[in-house]
Amino acid sequence: MKTALIIIAVIAALFLIVFFGGGYVMFVKAMKRDRSGKRQINYWEDGGETKGFFLDLSEETKALMTEGARKIKKAVTDVAYITSHDGLRLCAHIVENPAGRGVAILFHGYRSCGLVDYSCLSDYFYKAGFTLVFPDHRAHGESEGEYITFGAHER
Repeated sequence: MKTALIIIAVIAALFLIVFFGGGYVMFVKAMKRDRSGKRQINYWEDGGETKGFFLDLSEETKALMTEGARKIKKAVTDVAYITSHDGLRLCAHIVENPAGRGVAILFHGYRSCGLVDYSCLSDYFYKAGFTLVFPDHRAHGESEGEYITFGAHER
């Protein structure tokens, strides 16, 4: 009986270690800012195309997106910074449009940036007369932060 309880306790301890240890590893992989240089590089400064953020695409699509990204980078007229409620400096790149029809705020996806996600679509909004705003979410691009919050702190 005593041996069975010891075996059960050891199995339970191993389960808890694997469960919580695995959960922590997955949290860090999914939520922590990536500083490896493979993702979330500073696309706006070094022109991401030299780092290869369009690797998994056909050559035609890669060329189209790279050209779009270069056009956006050349068109940036201002870089705006704000301080969040928790003291982080958050960044947005702005492309002013003299037509002044309105503002299109172009939010990027998980571990990406507006330069990548809107490389082909930003022309459409600009030609329609919109000023373009490309915010970097916290823990992305030039915005500060160690953890991705999926909008929970930005709201």
